[in-house]
Amino acid sequence: MPVNADPAKLKQVIINVIGNATKFTENGSITVSTEIQPSNTEKSCVVVTIKDTGIGIDPSQQSKLFRPFVMVDDPSK
Repeated sequence: MPVNADPAKLKQVIINVIGNATKFTENGSITVSTEIQPSNTEKSCVVVTIKDTGIGIDPSQQSKLFRPFVMVDDPSK
């Protein structure tokens, strides 16, 4: 089943999250799993879960994660 996503961006997000999990997990484990969740429409959703036993992120800081990335147009072009 094809996934409708920007392959480069999806790859970069997964690499970054796994990289952070590796960086902050000195002992324990890192588990990466995927699941296809059907929906009521023709489209399905792919869920990628990355769990680690690292130090975690303070709940007060979690709201800063996954904000939309915005780029402005280069006025010289």
